[in-house]
Amino acid sequence: TQAVDSDSDCDEQVIIVPSYPSLYIQRSEPKDTSGDEVDDSPFQSADEIFQKELARLKDQEQRVTYDAESLGLEFANDTEE
Repeated sequence: TQAVDSDSDCDEQVIIVPSYPSLYIQRSEPKDTSGDEVDDSPFQSADEIFQKELARLKDQEQRVTYDAESLGLEFANDTEE
């Protein structure tokens, strides 16, 4: 039984408490923005970016297709058996 008692000495629980300072955030009253206009420009610019990238990729596809045709290569758009 002495061996069992010596093993129980290792079953201690330890609680670690952080010692760094916490941030203090001042509370402020919410600002009334019910009459403000909503600016959707980020969404419009995202659509514009998408359209420009799509146009760039289509142009790139046309150039590659033209270059391939000038070299006598063809890309199969439809696979027929």
